[in-house]
Formats: sequence, C-alpha cells, structure tokens
Amino acid sequence: MKYRRLYEDKEGISHWDEVQVEMSPTDFAPPAPKIGLSEFNDAERYAFLRLPEGWEGPWHNSPVRQMLIIISGELEIVAGDGLAHRFPAGYAVMLEDTKGKGHVTRVIGNWAVLGAIIRFRS
Repeated sequence: MKYRRLYEDKEGISHWDEVQVEMSPTDFAPPAPKIGLSEFNDAERYAFLRLPEGWEGPWHNSPVRQMLIIISGELEIVAGDGLAHRFPAGYAVMLEDTKGKGHVTRVIGNWAVLGAIIRFRS
C-alpha cells in the first residue's frame, strides 16, 4: 500500500513524497484467515470531518502531524512548491507541514468530502 506525505523542507516549503507501507501476513482475528497487516503506529486522537461542496482552505499549515483518510468525495491539495494532487475516496494523506508556507486545500466536484483525521503523538 502507498500513501502521499506532505512535508516541509528547511525553508518552510511543503513538498510531496510517496510512502510505501510494508505489510506481513498476520493472524489478526483467528480463526479468520491471515491478513496483510502493517506495523501499528501510536495515535493520539481521531475525528471525522465534512468539508462542504465548494469549500476551500487558503494557505494554511496542518495544526499537528496527522493523517487524513478520504471516505467520500474528492480533495485537491496544493503543496507550497505548487505541485497539486487530487485525492478521491479511499486515499490516505499524511500531513506533516506544521510550519512554513503550508498548503491549499479545496473540495473538487459537486459533493461534500467526508473523511477521518488521525492525530499522532509528537
């Protein structure tokens, strides 16, 4: 599995990176068959969000290191270096640009975006 990571460089400009998540066959819920499972990461809190049709967040930073999982709808996120990525339902995005220029976020299409935010411990 892969996800996109938005991080900031030493000058405070955000950039995209792609992260490969390794999974191993694991007895997760016996007697069910093994599943592919990554390592667990410590998380602090989670919440669900709804961004209405037409919503746009001008240049801003992520308040903390957090992962956004798109449940429905589609988002476009523009990094500080100008590179934009679109994320339809089913995508995960790690937001780590907590300082510097930040990013722009906008809802694409005629539907609200529903998602889940998972905040990680510092």
